[in-house]
Amino acid sequence: MMKLTIALIFTLICSVPLNGQNELLNEKTRDYDQLHISLEITPDIPAAKLTGRAKYKIVPLTDNFSLIRFHSLSTEVSRVVFGNRTLSHRTEKGTLFIDLPGTYTSKDTLNFAIDYTSKPARGIYFFAPKDKYPSKPLQAWTQGQGENNRHWYPAYDLPDDKLTSELRMTVPKELKVIGVGELFSIENKGDHSTYHWKMNDPHPNYLNSFIAGKFSTLKETFMDVSLEYHVPEKYFSTIDLYFGKTPKMLGFFSDFIVPYPYSRYAQTTVWDFEYGGMENITSTTMNQRMIHDEFAWPNYSAEGLVAHELAHQWFGDLLTCYTWDHIWLNEGFATYFDNLWEEYEHDKAHYIWAMNGSQGGARSESDRDTSFYSDSLIIKKIPAELSGGRAYSRGASILHMMRGKLGDEKFKNGIKEYTRKYAHKSVVTDNFKVEMEKASGISLTNFFNEWVYAPGYAVFSINHRYNQKDKTLLINVSQRSSHKNGPEFYNIGLPARVYAGKQIIDTLLQLNGKENSFTILAEDSVDLVVYNRFAHLLCRIEIDYSYDELVYMLRYEDDNVSKLYALGKLKSQGEKIVPELAASFKREKFFGIKVNLIEQLAQFRDALAEEIIAGALNEPDARVREAAAMALEKVSTLQVMKIIDQALKSEKNYYVRAALYYSSFVHNKGGLRERFLALLSENSHMDINRRRAYEYAKNYKDPVGMEFAVKYLNYNMGSGDNRLGDAAILDYAAVMLDSHRKDVINIIENGLENYYFRTRNYAADLAARFRLAELKPKIERILAEEQRIVVINPLKSAIKALE
Repeated sequence: MMKLTIALIFTLICSVPLNGQNELLNEKTRDYDQLHISLEITPDIPAAKLTGRAKYKIVPLTDNFSLIRFHSLSTEVSRVVFGNRTLSHRTEKGTLFIDLPGTYTSKDTLNFAIDYTSKPARGIYFFAPKDKYPSKPLQAWTQGQGENNRHWYPAYDLPDDKLTSELRMTVPKELKVIGVGELFSIENKGDHSTYHWKMNDPHPNYLNSFIAGKFSTLKETFMDVSLEYHVPEKYFSTIDLYFGKTPKMLGFFSDFIVPYPYSRYAQTTVWDFEYGGMENITSTTMNQRMIHDEFAWPNYSAEGLVAHELAHQWFGDLLTCYTWDHIWLNEGFATYFDNLWEEYEHDKAHYIWAMNGSQGGARSESDRDTSFYSDSLIIKKIPAELSGGRAYSRGASILHMMRGKLGDEKFKNGIKEYTRKYAHKSVVTDNFKVEMEKASGISLTNFFNEWVYAPGYAVFSINHRYNQKDKTLLINVSQRSSHKNGPEFYNIGLPARVYAGKQIIDTLLQLNGKENSFTILAEDSVDLVVYNRFAHLLCRIEIDYSYDELVYMLRYEDDNVSKLYALGKLKSQGEKIVPELAASFKREKFFGIKVNLIEQLAQFRDALAEEIIAGALNEPDARVREAAAMALEKVSTLQVMKIIDQALKSEKNYYVRAALYYSSFVHNKGGLRERFLALLSENSHMDINRRRAYEYAKNYKDPVGMEFAVKYLNYNMGSGDNRLGDAAILDYAAVMLDSHRKDVINIIENGLENYYFRTRNYAADLAARFRLAELKPKIERILAEEQRIVVINPLKSAIKALE
């Protein structure tokens, strides 16, 4: 599963209740194997409910089996049929209990059926056009991870058990049903159609899925795999822009891991999806935000999302974490293979840039959570900081370090053997460790104890000095963990590069204690020593570089992460650094560094800095142009409006245009209202126009946004994607409360009316935060009508805060 944006990854994943370990029915108490589930369902999409019959085949794991227990929520069971008997049943606290007519053993195979109706609070989301929301399509889709399929049919709903499945689903004939596995048949009867899907490979229950809606479909075959792309008809011509690299990704992953294990892979974009994507087995559900035309690229690219979800078909689907404690075996691997794709498709620089982003996320998350971790995690072999959102970035960082430790060939062989051995099974972290040890011939006990089973990351305090007399460089490295319960020290190699005149010396400083010293021969005086090049380790470096050393690093290092470090340290040097930054921009090739240089130059009221910024509007990479357009906000010595108006005449990229408008708001108050409305009225991608408009209004507390806020906060203004513009408008309302209280209350009230769950939740949070008691009746009315538990709980919290 992939989140909407990097910034939202951790918040949203952690909101999913992954509490199977604490339930009455879990991996420790499950006393049967599910072999097969066959679902026969008829949804009533406008009414947000369904009726169904579920047929089960299970095998007891004990020899005195007389009671079946299933996870079941949002569901009313009307009958349980066992042969020609009707069995007694009851539901208590989310568990369905079924009394069998006798006692059975592990030699028995039990077949039975459950008739039921569900009005799902999670697991399925229904959309239908209504008077208040005419923009909604007629659509329904499921989201099973973490434990939400139990809301639309009873089953054992934790990842340690795998089964096969099939689905017969009856819908209005104008709708298409996209399921998992293979489409077996479509039967048309009157104005309805019944789709029959079969998945013959075992999978955990949470990966069962369907999507019902109106879609146009493009199909192709690659490596004997049927590839399907389903999008709303009006977007059919843009499919290649976001799904076009799927065959190449499938080929790369098949070579690196094992051949793609299924005969089909489908990707479908849906309305108002919860996350970025969800890796249902053979059939990924995608957020509609990924749909874009050529004027959004490369400021937005769906490559990472497509690669992440495809990688899950191996890591998450073919191999599944045994419990959520080991979720990094799903999410960390998918994130890492997304990063590997960057290396394969682009170059090492893009891979390292992505890894630096993963490491930054891992450090931030670890620093935010300093809760207690026991040594028992090592004994029990439970990962310490690899649950929830941390599974993504820290998991990818660990795999990157392991690849560096083992080397490419042994790392790749280990991945292959691990995947082959545990195909179609559920896995724990130690399974992975053992296979990587076998493939490499290296003990990984210290590595796993220090990085996987312990919290925190390495902090290296370093000093070095060169002795001219004996031509030696002495390096002292003191190390500790960032976390109070982390390892005492790390047994790890820290790469270092020494620049000494014309000599470049690369070395690996092998650390094996708290205090470490190394002596290196260098014929010439040392100009610079760079540590942890190419983001080799998940760590933080503490060192006092001189101004000259930082400039040297910026000029001569070919590692973009090191250059980024130098730029960060040079921020405090004032305007004297401007010529160096300008020269660096002119010779730089990598977009990420160019963007950072523009952002730094924008801090200075300097003619040279502003000349570079204005010139960057002509850069070929639109990400650099966007940074330059935003930087114009702070330019003072040039004819800014003339530059902006000239750029707007030819600029077609949505993100650059929105940034140009943003800066124009700052510099030209005379035509502000007209420009503000013009930006809101333009087409864009992922609400970038509304976001930039209301970011400006918020940052400058400009009342210009009041006039349009209610109109553009309306649910029908969105396009079924992230709706990030809603959040920008509500952010704006929050800072304007003191000066425009009545208008702000009206804006928040309209946010409550917005059907999108994050918008409604955020509006409720603002009402509670600012103690807007006059909105309590509105929240209570919406709560009475709300079915979705992801909204019900925040609404209840807001009401309680307002009492």
